[in-house]
Amino acid sequence: MKSTNNTNKRTIKKQANNKNNFKRVNYKPKRYNKKSKRKNTFNLILAVYIIISFIIIIILAMMVVETLLVKTDSKSSSINFVKKGSYYLLVHPNMIKDRFLVEKKDNGFRIFILGGSEAMGSPYVHQQNSIYDELGGLLKMPNEGGISTWIEKYLKKLYPTKDIEVINAAKGACSLASSTNTFNDITKFGDADLVIILSGNNERDNSQVGNEFELNKSLNFKEVVNYNSVKFKKNVDEITYKAYEYKIPVYFLTVPNNIRGWIPSDIIDNEEKIMINQLMEKEKYDECIEHLKKGEYRTNSLKLFYIAKCYDNLGNYDTAREHYIMAKDMDKSFVRTRSQWNNIIRNITSNEYVKVIDMEHDFMKYTKDGIPGYDEFFDYCHMKLHANKKVSYEIVKHIMEDFFRENDTSRIDNLELDDITQNQLKRLYWLKKIKWLRTKYYTSFAEIRNLNTKDVIKNYEKEILELDNKVRFINGD
Repeated sequence: MKSTNNTNKRTIKKQANNKNNFKRVNYKPKRYNKKSKRKNTFNLILAVYIIISFIIIIILAMMVVETLLVKTDSKSSSINFVKKGSYYLLVHPNMIKDRFLVEKKDNGFRIFILGGSEAMGSPYVHQQNSIYDELGGLLKMPNEGGISTWIEKYLKKLYPTKDIEVINAAKGACSLASSTNTFNDITKFGDADLVIILSGNNERDNSQVGNEFELNKSLNFKEVVNYNSVKFKKNVDEITYKAYEYKIPVYFLTVPNNIRGWIPSDIIDNEEKIMINQLMEKEKYDECIEHLKKGEYRTNSLKLFYIAKCYDNLGNYDTAREHYIMAKDMDKSFVRTRSQWNNIIRNITSNEYVKVIDMEHDFMKYTKDGIPGYDEFFDYCHMKLHANKKVSYEIVKHIMEDFFRENDTSRIDNLELDDITQNQLKRLYWLKKIKWLRTKYYTSFAEIRNLNTKDVIKNYEKEILELDNKVRFINGD
């Protein structure tokens, strides 16, 4: 009996030992590797740091390039083309990198585009873009998409047996006087079949930029506009005369601008500004118009702009357009063309070599309610891709009639043109958005500058979103 009890005790003790051993084997807590955790955290922080540093370097590179270009652009240069081997190179600091053959081919048809950055095709085409390309290709820009691009694409499709050359000889931030200098060189060795001129946004002296408080004195402002008008007409007359003398066909275009969206620079006292905003927020547009028209309002671009907005909201688009144009003409910042300058072009004494195309008028049929705004422009004057394409379409129809004797231009409507590389477009829009965040030089009125800048940035963001949606649609996402 005693032996049996001892055996049972040993069995129970053995089982207990086995149970304890089982617990030790299966439930022994694992020691967490703190060293590995620290290493993973460090790697994550390092990766984030590298990405942020890379982005900052790109932004800084863009800012440095822009700063250098501002200095470069300010250089006075009368040299436009330099002969190198069998080509003429475009060398003016405000031109893009381009070239054309010294000896035009027998089947060649050569066009030169002259004007400022709107004619050049900014932001798609710009003298900065070729410099971005040299930064290891990281910031490669399209440098195509302006009117020179689409005119060439159209004509090559229409006339495949012709050697079509469209030379973009426009100069960013330069007046018609500078284009006249370029035209004089073209008469000597350009061998042009046609010169297209879209100019009028840069008719100013440097002292007239960001000095709106002084220019707000109506007499001084009128004197400045009239002085610039005299210079503009002088250059128009010189080109017209030399076109006839050298038998070079010229198309002079009136200039379309963003009139619905871009807020002009002027002064309204704070109390009146509050009153205007309250009336517009309450949609009391008739009352607001009546209030704004009290006293002298025709010389104040901001009052004219708000009157136009009221008519716009009331659906009276013709009267709205009239007041938008009046507001643009009285804008104290010199970044858009004025009716005086467009009318100088309209009143050119035509000859067999000079033709006027009223693009300001023709362009309106492609806009909502016949009023150009942010749907067509990125800012005050620089057109979007589809707007550049429409302007080119109108120009090419004239070329078909004048040079290729086509009475029916409808076959242009069936052409399909290749688009611009989407990745480059998206990169461009992001860089332009960053640039506009830094913009401080379009007006000295901080409130107006901030409102315009905000709208431009939203415009670029909209284009980025549309590109993303287009890519998702193509990929079937």
